[in-house]
Amino acid sequence: MIGPSISLSHSVGSQLVQLSGLGPELIPDGSFDVGVDGWIPGLTSIVAHVDGRLRITNPGGPGVYAKAQRSVGVLEAGVPYRLVVGESVFVSGNKHRVGIGPVPSPEDDVYPVSILLQAPYQSGFNDAEADFVPTSSVEHFLFLWAQDHAQNTEVHYDNISLRRILA
Repeated sequence: MIGPSISLSHSVGSQLVQLSGLGPELIPDGSFDVGVDGWIPGLTSIVAHVDGRLRITNPGGPGVYAKAQRSVGVLEAGVPYRLVVGESVFVSGNKHRVGIGPVPSPEDDVYPVSILLQAPYQSGFNDAEADFVPTSSVEHFLFLWAQDHAQNTEVHYDNISLRRILA
């Protein structure tokens, strides 16, 4: 599990000093201890809660990715955020990707996203993180997918965190 957020300030003489850290978690149950509520599968994909992880599969055949998305709420333009993926487990498929964008895409293979994290070909990643700054203050969506048009693509994710970086 990713540690608690830090938001500390104290007075030094007559000045208020703000210490940096991370704001509150924006992805409920990103450790998938309880389930996968809020994650929406794309096209023929299936999302499931398996062994305390989010499992995304595409049993439907060629031509679509194994993918899922969820709203992370309104992100503030010009403010930095940190995305952390504790674990991405390769089961089948090609590159596992994580991205964010201002438009949901439940039925489109080409997501309108910025790719933030990408695992090497046919592997996963651990404790990967990416900082980014949204350009508009609108609702944003987090996307997870395995870039592969083959049938029976499968990827597992765990310990996903999105937090504002405090100045």
